[in-house]
Amino acid sequence: MLTEIVHDTSLDSTIEHDLRMRIATFPHDANAWYLLGCHLFKLGRLEDAEHALETAITLNPNVHIFRAKLQEVLARLESVRVRADE
Repeated sequence: MLTEIVHDTSLDSTIEHDLRMRIATFPHDANAWYLLGCHLFKLGRLEDAEHALETAITLNPNVHIFRAKLQEVLARLESVRVRADE
């Protein structure tokens, strides 16, 4: 049952929609941008995640966890690019 929830793409799109609605209403909400970046990372949408996390950092540059997650995304992007070049 938990597996069904984790792999429920409609839930993923609902989460993304809700976060984007939050950002549309409160575009300076760094936490919403961070959560969107984390969600997109989970979905494998690395470039979109990078953009969302960079926005979170621009809005609030003093939050270490934002930078740590961006580093994780950038490392994964680099890994994907290296594999594509092989």
